[in-house]
Amino acid sequence: MSQTSKNSASALAEGDEAAAAPAPTKRRRSSSKPKPAQAAPVQEVAADAAPAVPPKPRRKRPTQSVEAAQAVETAPEPHAEAQPAEAAKAPARRRRKSADPATAAEPNPDSAAPQDAAPAPAAPSARQKRRARSEATQAVLAALAGEAAAMVAAAQAAQAEALAKAQAQTDGAPEPSPLAAPSNDQAEAAAPREALPLPEAPRFERLLSEEDQSLSLPERVFTSHRLRALGAAAAGVVTVQLMGQHAWRCDCADFQAQGQCEHGAALLALLSPDEQTTLDEGWPGAAAELWLRPGPVRQLQWVAGRDLPEALQAQAQAALDEAQRCDAEWAFPWLQELLQTAHALGVLVRVEPAVWAQLAWSRDTAARAAKLEQALEQDPQWQAPLHGLQDAVPVYQWEAAQFAVAAGRALLADDLGLGQRPAALAAATLWTRLFGLEGIWIVAPAAAHAAWQRDMQRWWGDQAPTHQLLSELPAAGTAEAPMLLIVDSPELFAPAQREALRQLEVPHLMLLAAQDPLGKPELADWVQWLDHAKRGPWARLQALEANAGKRAQREALETVLLTRPRRELVAQLPAQITQQRWLKLPAKHVEMPAAALAQLRLLAARWQQSGWLDSAQQRQLLDALSLLPPSSRQVLAAKAQALAELHGECFNSPVPMAARLLVCARSETLLDSLAAAAALRACAPLRLAPGASAAQLEELLQLWRAQPKRPLLLSDAALQRHAQAVRAVGVGAMGAALALVHADQPWSAAQLEQRAEAAAGAQRGLPVLRILVADSLDERLHDGALAMPQWLDEPTPWLDEAQLATLMPALAPLLA
Repeated sequence: MSQTSKNSASALAEGDEAAAAPAPTKRRRSSSKPKPAQAAPVQEVAADAAPAVPPKPRRKRPTQSVEAAQAVETAPEPHAEAQPAEAAKAPARRRRKSADPATAAEPNPDSAAPQDAAPAPAAPSARQKRRARSEATQAVLAALAGEAAAMVAAAQAAQAEALAKAQAQTDGAPEPSPLAAPSNDQAEAAAPREALPLPEAPRFERLLSEEDQSLSLPERVFTSHRLRALGAAAAGVVTVQLMGQHAWRCDCADFQAQGQCEHGAALLALLSPDEQTTLDEGWPGAAAELWLRPGPVRQLQWVAGRDLPEALQAQAQAALDEAQRCDAEWAFPWLQELLQTAHALGVLVRVEPAVWAQLAWSRDTAARAAKLEQALEQDPQWQAPLHGLQDAVPVYQWEAAQFAVAAGRALLADDLGLGQRPAALAAATLWTRLFGLEGIWIVAPAAAHAAWQRDMQRWWGDQAPTHQLLSELPAAGTAEAPMLLIVDSPELFAPAQREALRQLEVPHLMLLAAQDPLGKPELADWVQWLDHAKRGPWARLQALEANAGKRAQREALETVLLTRPRRELVAQLPAQITQQRWLKLPAKHVEMPAAALAQLRLLAARWQQSGWLDSAQQRQLLDALSLLPPSSRQVLAAKAQALAELHGECFNSPVPMAARLLVCARSETLLDSLAAAAALRACAPLRLAPGASAAQLEELLQLWRAQPKRPLLLSDAALQRHAQAVRAVGVGAMGAALALVHADQPWSAAQLEQRAEAAAGAQRGLPVLRILVADSLDERLHDGALAMPQWLDEPTPWLDEAQLATLMPALAPLLA
């Protein structure tokens, strides 16, 4: 602060203190000897009054700062709180005395000086004191305003200088000289306005060793740089390899996961102007490099030397973006042609080994698809590739198997409620037969193992490839990872189990979903599991909007996901989609009765001798035949348990197989036994008794309509009589709402077709479940070892000569 300000502040303080002195009060005249002279209190008088005794000289105050002067100026007057009434009354009294000239001229005996005292000079008037205080205050305020203006101007000049330096570094303009006179624009810019954001301070420092500093400029730029966050320890050092404005990579976790991080831009900001110029010119040389850049979609990074031939550079640019990158998924043909051109020009193109490993995924996918198409053209029936399959595979499941093999890693989720096991087994057969794959793990919930074993026996038989059926992974280090991993219903596994499966390094993966996963929260995790090579599906799914529909998701995942609703597959569906449930029982419970076989052999010999059987003998023949199918008490209990399990699979799966269940058999006795079985009590089956009236039938069908989960048990004869009424409830207007269960094995396969037609009419894709007893007559009839006439399944009391002529030769293999 200037000396003028200090003096003004001191004067202002003295004036205020004088003005704040309390008014004098009247004192009683004392008769004692006079006291020594003392300074009279300051008293306001008229301008023309006689001069008063001058006050005692006051000691000079020390110089105060501006802050002290402001404190004095704003401090409350003395005694303001102690004597509020007197402080308010004193000015009024003084004004009244000043207004009366006579009173003002009359001397005050209390304030009169002694006779021998020298006359004191007159005290300053109130107007003079107010003027002095006003002048002092204005001087202090002027000094403060001047200093504040100087501080504001200095701050604005510093800000303008910083902005000019930042602009010069950005545009390459020279910095303005601090001695140059400001122009009009600079003066306008220095005027008070809203402050602009200053450049962000560096957050990293560049670590240069003595060896780095000794390198030439190109060598120092196009090399590995070490960066450390300011204030971080040595563990926070990252290495950035720089080859261009966009061609750099870092060893930090963010770059390895996303292909982007903050360290590349930070390094570019720390380069000197000479280093930046060298970077823009490109690294010296007539060669090129190709890197694999990580991220949600892995890309190839092209880095060309400054002396690369223009023809090769132009050919490379055909597939590159502005950052000199291209997606690796479809880059193999482009790279192959580019390498051929480079070889012809004698130019070295260095390709990182990781590039070849990434390109192998797409190349192998295309090669497998081509081989599958070639095999189909040469053998439309797929006899050679599917030589290991013991039974036919429906067309739609066969297409799913081809899709899974061509993709390599796929999710099968056809929305049919029929399971994906046949498609998975067919795909495994293609892998082993056409591509020599060995080592298959099938991981499924323990409750599904029985179904897998039945299907493997049905389609693979004794020619099953090397495989393991597991419910959980073996202990680490106890088994070698497979080449193909099949996971059934991954949504049923605990998160820890799914994570353990994801950690397996397997080249080929097949996920089997029980229902359509589109729109489900687990879809993203499954796709990320499938797309571990970052080929694009997971990135395309993540790029969709949050409210994207199923169609958009299906299109984004068309290379790894196959999901088709039933309405899209109706034309490809067969009339029946059959599943078999084989029951394994001890031989003594499934063997054909010896007495019945002996009776049949006796009647067959008699017929061969004479060609004649009378009516009684014909009845004996039909009765003996009825005893041959497995019908022991243990078999009936096993069938009831199997039917209860089928009922649960039909209605309790994520996608129900059907809305209603119809159970058919030739024998009324068998159906009565099933309806009374303890295993089916929870299912509460509905049973149409033989000879039921139309009213009873209508009442039963009304119950079936109202309670669709209750299975309906009908004999072949009852089904044929009431087929139209049963179809009206079972199939209805929705089509695929009925599943048919064959509780026995009829004598002729044609009887199975008649049941399906009577139950579902022309419905395609009818789910059919067959309960069969292994190592019994069921197995021989199923395999076609016995060709029995169809009329044998119909109730007939006797046989005519033509029927006998057909039946007796057909019994020969059975009785041999």
